[in-house]
Amino acid sequence: MECSWKEVAVVIPALNPKEELVAYVEQLQQYGFLHIVVVDDGSDETCQSIFSRVDELEACRVIRHRENRGKGRAMKTAIASVLQEKGIPGVVTADADGQHLAEDVVAVAKCLVEETEALILGVRDFSGKNPDIPWKSKMGNRITSRVFFLLFGRYLKDTQTGLRAMGRSLCSRVLELKGEGYELEMNMLMDVVRHGDKIRECTIATVYEEGNPQSHFHPVKDSLRIYGLMFQNFFSFVAASLASSAVDIGLFQLFIWLLALKDPKARIFLATLGSRACSSLVNFTLNKKLVFGAKGQLWRTLAKYYLLCVTQLLLSAGCVWGIYTITHLPESVIKIPVDVGIFFLSYQIQRCIVFKTGKN
Repeated sequence: MECSWKEVAVVIPALNPKEELVAYVEQLQQYGFLHIVVVDDGSDETCQSIFSRVDELEACRVIRHRENRGKGRAMKTAIASVLQEKGIPGVVTADADGQHLAEDVVAVAKCLVEETEALILGVRDFSGKNPDIPWKSKMGNRITSRVFFLLFGRYLKDTQTGLRAMGRSLCSRVLELKGEGYELEMNMLMDVVRHGDKIRECTIATVYEEGNPQSHFHPVKDSLRIYGLMFQNFFSFVAASLASSAVDIGLFQLFIWLLALKDPKARIFLATLGSRACSSLVNFTLNKKLVFGAKGQLWRTLAKYYLLCVTQLLLSAGCVWGIYTITHLPESVIKIPVDVGIFFLSYQIQRCIVFKTGKN
């Protein structure tokens, strides 16, 4: 049975909102939404009359946190409440600062009932054609979108949008994600990409007040949390690579000492082979367990990993030789940038193919 977009619950986390919140909720009500949940995330006493008026509106209810617990926690509280009710296909999250027009909330809700398994993003236009967008917001979004693409292989026009819609299954996953503040929204994107779920982008109006006075986003603290989450996997990948390199060097020295062969070529070859075999298994285990959390078949994953290792070796040698024949620069100088590029490529291949955890 197909659900109506009016059945989608609208979730609005709010901290010290202005009077406009009441009019905004009334507008959503007039459009036909049957479930509107506003979370008072520890607002001041002066704002309680606003929440009381919202709570009195038909099809609306207010959930209160005694103290400020963060936007992410407010979203989780509302989502958990919505999931207790049957017949609601999913939720739309909207901000309380007036940046999301009611008609855009409707548009995102309609997209959700068409694709209940997808994450719907209400994306703003950061192309530069809109003079009302602050330069800081425009550059911040562009940089974050490109970093997200480099780390996760998916380009999203607006990674920081608060207007999102998700079905019940995705809502349940969101409750299990880490993050009590703004970082939950980035964690949500990373989780969806890792699982291979569809992301649908729905263009919305770009609304910015002068200085964005109602926003509670802390530019430094919250940005560091978000970028820390984005780079967490990559830094773990780097740490695993460094650890396996240390094992490789240590075992190489040990095998050189144990073999004690007079022929230096044989000694170096066998020591290299033994140390690389052991260190690659260490690297494989660290990446599988700690970095990517893969749960696929061991031997199949191991075969893909070593196929990648051989490919990297051949690619590195081929690129160094090709560049050397053109430039005649020292091989060691060429090898450094080549191997750095292959390292980043290897991260993406291991994330998307070797240790893939989600759908195709």
